[in-house]
Amino acid sequence: MSANSSTSSSGMVTSTPSTSGLSSSTTNISRPNESIIATSSSDREVFGEILNRLWAVENLLRDQTKGGRQPKSGRVNVPRECSAAIREVYSVVKEREDFTDWTFTSSFQSEENQKVAQEIIQEVQKDYQDDGQCLWSRVVLKESCKIYWRSLRDRNTRERKGTTEQHRRRNKRNELLNRKLQNRKRALESISWSPRKKSKVENILTKDYMSSEESEIEDTETVDVGVSIGNKSRVVRKLAWESEKLCRYKERLDCQHLSQCSQKQLRAMGKVSRNDLSLSSRSCPTGPKWAVKDRL
Repeated sequence: MSANSSTSSSGMVTSTPSTSGLSSSTTNISRPNESIIATSSSDREVFGEILNRLWAVENLLRDQTKGGRQPKSGRVNVPRECSAAIREVYSVVKEREDFTDWTFTSSFQSEENQKVAQEIIQEVQKDYQDDGQCLWSRVVLKESCKIYWRSLRDRNTRERKGTTEQHRRRNKRNELLNRKLQNRKRALESISWSPRKKSKVENILTKDYMSSEESEIEDTETVDVGVSIGNKSRVVRKLAWESEKLCRYKERLDCQHLSQCSQKQLRAMGKVSRNDLSLSSRSCPTGPKWAVKDRL
């Protein structure tokens, strides 16, 4: 937003704000001018204060969005490159003899943790520059430090509680689910179904309708159904409430995906074993009747 001032025939100052919005990419507010023409000194003070505040808002928006787009939620979006830079610098400075590491018994805003963040930010600002300026604003750098501190704190907590392996397995299952979901979505785009059928199946391409992926089984470990599987494999637990039609659609999409994979990709996938004796306990979602056994 910018404000244009003009003097009317009566000597009063009139100001017309532009409608360009407050976006830092389009805003261009000049510094307040001490020589604003007005009918009294009080008018000059009020008008100058308005321009001062607009200029401050513009600078704040520019600082927040530099090197990272500002999401609608109001949270600062940290680019991956910035996160990588924070991790890289931290791994270097923590090897210094005089370096005092972060503490996880107090908040990130504590004095000791802010000192560590300040040291890391200063190093990043020196090492990652373009035309003499850091690639990211201080707001983005501080948010990146906060996110990294949280990840280190959580890792420290898992190590103390002995839940590191459980966390690794949970992340692995989520990764497998996300990958399979994306594969089915791509398969739906290429499969030779009618637009109506594709629209119908698209409604169930969410995690709610995905079978539970159990942890990977290494080498020739025996799964709970008594089947020995060579190499790496994983076990899929069937959803107790899913209909036969839902199963057929998902199997057809999986076959479509596999038909588009190279031999190298197929070898990397490993084997998948369906465990029909151990059903998933996941609750039934609210969705199409045809996808749920009990609603047919």
